[in-house]
Amino acid sequence: MNLGDCERAKRDTLSKKVKAGTATTEEAEALKKISYLSIVYNRKNFENIYKKITNGGNNVKTSGLLFSDWFKKADSLQNKLPGFKQPVIIIAGRQDPGGFMSYEIKLQALKAKLYWIDKAGHFPMFDQPESFYATLFKALNER
Repeated sequence: MNLGDCERAKRDTLSKKVKAGTATTEEAEALKKISYLSIVYNRKNFENIYKKITNGGNNVKTSGLLFSDWFKKADSLQNKLPGFKQPVIIIAGRQDPGGFMSYEIKLQALKAKLYWIDKAGHFPMFDQPESFYATLFKALNER
């Protein structure tokens, strides 16, 4: 979902404070929340979804590996996908701003099967849990 003008202005202000190192803990948390707001489709249930997303905090090691791979071009995971022989299941929210990457993975991984969840953003398991789990079990049973 797109952010409104007020949300973008608040995000930009908070981003500047965080980058400058002058943000309070509450301001840093508010920035994190606004960032998630842009990738969650179901705004009516956002508070509940946000709690699920942030439950347990970030896994720093996993995040580090993901981002380091993202910025490495020569040894990128995407470069290895064309030769990957195992089945790959991709379940993505149709309204995820980054959903194009799911489609690119589908194009590169020969055995990838892509399933779209309607009315779902980056976290389809929280936006549309019934559709997500029905799709997951269907995909697993097709193997």
